[in-house]
Amino acid sequence: MQTPANYDKRLYQIRDYETLAKTKLFRHAADYYNSGANDEYSLQKQYEEYANIKLKTRVFVDPSKWVGTKTSIMGRQIESPICISSTAFQRMATTEGECDTARAAEKNQVPLVLSSWATSSMEQVGKAAPTTPKIF
Repeated sequence: MQTPANYDKRLYQIRDYETLAKTKLFRHAADYYNSGANDEYSLQKQYEEYANIKLKTRVFVDPSKWVGTKTSIMGRQIESPICISSTAFQRMATTEGECDTARAAEKNQVPLVLSSWATSSMEQVGKAAPTTPKIF
């Protein structure tokens, strides 16, 4: 197994994150986060579908035409249409659990989607990131 000292810090694909997580999490936590329900059929299907996505590289694009990723959600201006979604039992990964994720969402001005299996209460998450739009 690779250790943080010799691991390639460039995270290009989901498997890179899984490999890094195994060096930082307790084994049971890493196994939980890397698993799926029952026989993991839909988990495997997701890997297959993502592997089939081909990105078309565009070069020589006029940067003056870039309009950015700002948009609005629930009547609020946000930096990106991408939300941060917590996963269940985040306190297995960090002592602050979903509150840490909420702080990251607030720092980056993106909405947070809170799991119904959160290990932090909605009130704790709200206090950790008071200005972030939150979706349950």
